[in-house]
Amino acid sequence: MPTTPINQLTGIGPAAEDTLHKTGIFTLWDLLLHLPLRYEDRTQLTPSHLLQVGQLIQVEGTISRCQELPSRRPVHLLTLQGDGFSIALRFLNYAKWAHILPKVGTRIRVFGQLNRDMSGELTLLHPNIVRLDGRNPPALPDTLTAVYPSVGTLKQGLLRKAINDGLQRLKQAPPAELLPQQTHQLSLVQALTAIHLARPGDAIALTIGSHPAVQRLALEELTAQQLLAMNARAAFANSRAIALQPTQDQCAQLTAALPFSLTKGQQQVWQDIQQDLTQAHPMHRLLQGDVGSGKTVLAALAAVHAASSGVQTSIMAPTEILAEQLHATLAPWLEPLGIPCQLLTASSKAADKRKALVGISDGSIHVIVGTHALFQEQVQYKNLGLVVVDEQHRFGVEQRLALKNKGTQESLIPHLLLMTATPIPRTLAMSFYGDLNISSLTERPPGRQPIETVVIPDARREAVADRLATACQKGTQAYWVCPFIVESETFDAQNVSDTAQWLKSRYPALRVGLVHGQLSGKEKDKQMQAFKAGMLDLLVATTVIEVGVNVPNATLMVIDNSERYGLAQLHQLRGRVGRGTGKSSCVLLYKHPVSETGHARLEAIRNSQDGFVLAEQDLHLRGPGEVLGTRQTGLSEWRVADLLRDTALHQPAKLMAAQIAQQNPEHVQPLIQRWLGNKLRFVQA
Repeated sequence: MPTTPINQLTGIGPAAEDTLHKTGIFTLWDLLLHLPLRYEDRTQLTPSHLLQVGQLIQVEGTISRCQELPSRRPVHLLTLQGDGFSIALRFLNYAKWAHILPKVGTRIRVFGQLNRDMSGELTLLHPNIVRLDGRNPPALPDTLTAVYPSVGTLKQGLLRKAINDGLQRLKQAPPAELLPQQTHQLSLVQALTAIHLARPGDAIALTIGSHPAVQRLALEELTAQQLLAMNARAAFANSRAIALQPTQDQCAQLTAALPFSLTKGQQQVWQDIQQDLTQAHPMHRLLQGDVGSGKTVLAALAAVHAASSGVQTSIMAPTEILAEQLHATLAPWLEPLGIPCQLLTASSKAADKRKALVGISDGSIHVIVGTHALFQEQVQYKNLGLVVVDEQHRFGVEQRLALKNKGTQESLIPHLLLMTATPIPRTLAMSFYGDLNISSLTERPPGRQPIETVVIPDARREAVADRLATACQKGTQAYWVCPFIVESETFDAQNVSDTAQWLKSRYPALRVGLVHGQLSGKEKDKQMQAFKAGMLDLLVATTVIEVGVNVPNATLMVIDNSERYGLAQLHQLRGRVGRGTGKSSCVLLYKHPVSETGHARLEAIRNSQDGFVLAEQDLHLRGPGEVLGTRQTGLSEWRVADLLRDTALHQPAKLMAAQIAQQNPEHVQPLIQRWLGNKLRFVQA
């Protein structure tokens, strides 16, 4: 019954069905998990002496007057006369409403927010109307009226009717109860009914998620997620990969040739990665490290280990700038060891691309660095044994899966190393990455100094620019980041085009470069190379420089409209400076007014340089989907559970998943299918 197609429910015709499908609602179960945003209490009438402007009210009365007010969009006014009150009902764009509005003498019940117009008259704008002049006028409801998240242009009434029909069908054929009975008091049907047909007095508990009905469903969803993670871990443990056993110790040669020594943290993580690679089942490891903690050298060591074992490595980055940066860093390390390292992006020249494709397919190219171009159909690897995904949270799960599947041959799959400079809060790591081994780099490389961070109002913008120009004249380099490429009609915020022009005209001696997402890959590369080579003093950019850009001489960062960015993004941008041994500074310019959340972000970034601490704060300020960057896959869109609100349920869900797997293994797949069925293909991504 939960799999009943939505087109079988009351009021769902072809157009509504198409709209619901676009929102990911295909079945009765999907619709019942489209939970209310809030509730309206229409169970009682508001006495005339309690009518308050700004409050939601419900009253009954008779239409005493109808009139049309001429304007560009005609306004229709109905005067509702009741016991001790007179309220004007306003309807804009009268032509749309003319055929359904009640006439003079009609008795009605109205619900809406009470306002007062300029003349002092009480008004309701577009109130909900129930006619009471029939033989059997509808009684007041005995449950709260649910208000659902918008689904295209579908009306709330249609959603309520379909959901009520779904609840009745579910009562006739209840779904199986798959959790241990002693863990909850409510059945699924009871919980869903309590949420959709809420009783007066339950609105607050239901809205904040503390109600037993919400907690009952959240526990089951979190348990299903834990079971999925257990299955994924088991699937990887049971999968086969090539056990990579190097024929020569080129890793030792690489570490000896590096101009720096590995930190203790890097040494420990490398031991873990090396151990994984030598196993006959695939590595599935997430390496998270704060900005500048040295993840790239570990990717290089893994690639050298793979090449020495006779297999290819594919390293995928989310942007061409980052892919080029990675290649520029890796090639000088690997090629002296006789390990060819090739760059492949969508902007690669046709001749270079043809040559790369041949080298990849015949195995003569051992390490391939690139963007999404790496998993296109024409890219055929001879023996892909290791996949490294840098800034993994920026890729859709399907993209990671497509690249990993490039290595599938003779039932062997490649080892997988995911890397991110956006630390994952422990809460999310347990729920989203339960099937991964997680390594963390928390040390900063020796010699790097803390970055001084100051928060300054936009009114002092010119003084900040003067200070920056003076510093650049003394030999340092700087970044100036803006949120937009050109002037926005919607937002009052700075753009790189005008800012670059302003700085050039104000400081003619300053060599100013410009980088943003609309430039061609060739032009971006030209500007970046000029900045790295010291031919530019200042780089004005959008957030395309957020990750991977490494210019040790750049010691100043100015971020315009810093109140518009998330904590993780601010931390990433700040991490573009402080990469050498010189003292570095980051200036956060903000424009009034700043929201309470914006103030909290700026205060947090000023007071901390620990990416792991900031990740936890970012989670609380923004929520899991934005922190993980997984909106494009749907993985962050929990149906009922809230990872922050339901922290107390995480451990019980983990224990319950283990209990079900041991005592009721026949419930495992049905539970996963019920809550995560449309995501099963991502399990091993």
